[in-house]
Amino acid sequence: MALFDKILGGTSASSFTIEEAVVAVLFLTVSADGNISDEEKELFVATSNRMKLLKKQTVEEYNAMMEKIRAHFNKHGFDTTLSHAVQFIPAELRDTTFALSADIIFADGSVDENETLFIESVQKALQIPDNLAMQIVEVMQIKNKG
Repeated sequence: MALFDKILGGTSASSFTIEEAVVAVLFLTVSADGNISDEEKELFVATSNRMKLLKKQTVEEYNAMMEKIRAHFNKHGFDTTLSHAVQFIPAELRDTTFALSADIIFADGSVDENETLFIESVQKALQIPDNLAMQIVEVMQIKNKG
């Protein structure tokens, strides 16, 4: 942590773990349209509970991670938090992160323009090829129909 970050309570540029980075993308996804629906919130929590990455975290550690992500988001906003988070997501977890993000986008049964733009930003930031992104989005659309 940089000197002024310690004093001012900021976060340093190299502060996200892999776990925090993946959860940050999912947190941003839930927040993408400015309205967090109950379905999105429930899926976010369920996804977090199922993730192998988070299995060993205590409730306190999870809450501290969420506070760290929220603080970064509040200080730097969507775009900077997204670009910061994806730096710490390894190649083998990028398609998984995109799929989880797409699943959350479809959770409330509708996808608005802000969510569409956001998932496209996630795709680009994670460097997901168009053909794979289309397959993932189609499956998530089918999964969340019923």
